[in-house]
Amino acid sequence: MPIHYVEGDLLDNEHSANAFALAANPEGVMNTQLAVQFRGRYPRLYETYRDACADDPPRFQLGDALLWQGSGVSVFKLGVYVNPYLTLADNDTIAQAFHEMRRLADEYSIERIAMPPVAGGIGNLNWNHARASLEAAFRDFAGELFVYMKQKAPERDLEAIQASIEENRGQQRNQRSDRGDHSSRSRRSSNRSSNRRSDRGESRSEGRSEGRSEGRSEGRSEGRSEGPSEGRSEERGEQARSEQTRSESSGDSSSNRRRRRSRRGRGRGNKSDQNEKQPTQTAQPAGDGSPGRSSDSGSKDSGGDQRRSRRNRRGRGRRSGGRPKNNNEGGNNSGGSSGGGGSGGQQSDG
Repeated sequence: MPIHYVEGDLLDNEHSANAFALAANPEGVMNTQLAVQFRGRYPRLYETYRDACADDPPRFQLGDALLWQGSGVSVFKLGVYVNPYLTLADNDTIAQAFHEMRRLADEYSIERIAMPPVAGGIGNLNWNHARASLEAAFRDFAGELFVYMKQKAPERDLEAIQASIEENRGQQRNQRSDRGDHSSRSRRSSNRSSNRRSDRGESRSEGRSEGRSEGRSEGRSEGRSEGPSEGRSEERGEQARSEQTRSESSGDSSSNRRRRRSRRGRGRGNKSDQNEKQPTQTAQPAGDGSPGRSSDSGSKDSGGDQRRSRRNRRGRGRRSGGRPKNNNEGGNNSGGSSGGGGSGGQQSDG
């Protein structure tokens, strides 16, 4: 069978193919990963493909196959995508593109063609239909067709793998040791800075504590030395002031009392003097000719006045602190009484 399904990289061209086949769209856009690689490697390929899509009428459409020939290599562009968004055409269009590529290969005597799974779609979901169409088109092909289904797995050399693993481990150890050295250095520097900060904080705290203790001790000593003496002196002064105010208030009260007493005595004495100064009223002879009654009333009035005057004098003497002499008072009283009696006799004689 002329179709071979192989593994590997298409661009490496391990099977020495002289032509390549790529999927394309009729809008002149090369945007798949493989198409971008071919565009960078063969820039004239992109120009020819773009011009064929831009012609009027276009020379490249769905179901067509465009052959570009360069120096020592040829590339087929197969119209199997409807747009640049990788939308596949129907199976008949895909089969038509494969038959057109077979016709050109026979015409230009191309014997070895390499291609990816064209028209397989995303994830090669349409590959079964595309494969059937491809095999039908190249059934009796005189040359060979190599389809690269996937990347070739790398050869497994256990010794090389073990050496790479050990090398990676050594690199990791070196990185860890470097990190440990760096972390230890950073820790040392941080410890040094923290120690310096702690020393500074201790010195500051010591200075603050010393200043506070000195200030408190001085304030307490000064307060204790000055406070009690000043408080005691102030208390004594207040006590003396209170005693003075008490003595003054007591003196004022006693003087007020004395003044009140003297005023009372003066008022009573004035009343007695007024009574003494009033003349004795003599009774007028009545029309009926009874002089005896008038003399008795006059003697009675004079006796009452004398008693009142005595009482007032006694009150004055008690208030003033002295007592009246009884002899003088008795003589006065006797004289008064005699006088009173004489007046009474004169009235009777008259």
